Amino acid sequence: MTLMDIFDLPQRAEGNDLDAIPELQPQSDYTLRYLRERALDGAVPVYFAAIPRDRIRPFDTAFDPANHPVGAAAVARTEADWRAEIFPRVWVYPTHDAYVLSDDYIPWAAAQRAQPDYLPCWVLCYPSVAGAIYIEGPIGAARVRQLLQGSAETPAQ
Repeated sequence: MTLMDIFDLPQRAEGNDLDAIPELQPQSDYTLRYLRERALDGAVPVYFAAIPRDRIRPFDTAFDPANHPVGAAAVARTEADWRAEIFPRVWVYPTHDAYVLSDDYIPWAAAQRAQPDYLPCWVLCYPSVAGAIYIEGPIGAARVRQLLQGSAETPAQ
């Protein structure tokens, strides 16, 4: 299996049922919200890329879903998925020296435990920070809408 095959593998949609638990809500990142809205409009391109784990920074550095029993169970399931080669894709955007992850804290916590070298990412804007590999895109507007409107578990097309 090549790293590019990651984008064609199924992924589990973690987190949708966790939205109702206040202790599992990280700080809001208004930059991410703005970029997603602009991506829906077609004004911000979205790319696929494999991003080195050490180049990704969480927006809410104090948030850890594993501090809640429900979050810990979700992190454990996602870590098991990583080890079974089911790779959740995370949303990031580039800054001057890193990629910011703001919404995918369960896969992020699992990746911190499973220690993959790279994470498969949907990147809002061109992946300009050093280290990104296997860059594809920008992806089409219809696919971006599908991803951002809750169908991210379907494979890339």
